[in-house]
Amino acid sequence: MNFVVLLDVLADISYLLGIIPLFIYIYNRKKVNQETVYLLSFLVLMFVVSIFDPLNQKYFRISTTIWYRFYCIIEFYTVLYFYYKVLKNKKIMFFFGILYFLVYTYLLKDFSFDQKVYNDMPINLIMVLMVIVLSVQWFIEVFKTMEDIPLYNRSAFYYISNFLIFYCGTFLVLLMADYLRQEKLGITSFWVIIALLNVITKIVLIVVIWKSSPKKLIMKI
Repeated sequence: MNFVVLLDVLADISYLLGIIPLFIYIYNRKKVNQETVYLLSFLVLMFVVSIFDPLNQKYFRISTTIWYRFYCIIEFYTVLYFYYKVLKNKKIMFFFGILYFLVYTYLLKDFSFDQKVYNDMPINLIMVLMVIVLSVQWFIEVFKTMEDIPLYNRSAFYYISNFLIFYCGTFLVLLMADYLRQEKLGITSFWVIIALLNVITKIVLIVVIWKSSPKKLIMKI
């Protein structure tokens, strides 16, 4: 199976998996824990993207770069909202929220519907830094309180770990893009790695949301 076929298969699987978490949330809405409620806006966005993206490729044909830039800002603030609700740290949230908005707005100064490529590295970097800083803060807060609930019984642990793995992983792949081209692996291999990360993180989301409860997450291992 070559990279192009593999990418198509992973993309289809990712779209399917992206629809499932919201349905599970709705089905379990009366018993999901608070951390899962905080994730709702992100689940809605993932659901919309999983429906819209394949339709866009086939029918609407909106420029991928324009659609991606629009998606980025919504994605950032849905993730930021989750961390804000979990951490209740307004100062850090305002800092990252304002920083991202200013950089995003600055990058729009060269916006054109005819432009094919945009420099998204600055906003990707802010996203990764935000996830790392706020994730570390969450772990620090957990160990400070020293509650009896172990990490593997906390749904927030899986959500935050998911964000860390996905955003740090995709950022590293972005940094490796030139290397992949030089090694003649092609840009398709670059997207295959990102698609694979997408699939893995969505599977984790599905399992955690399904097993979430108001008191704690019980993972049988």
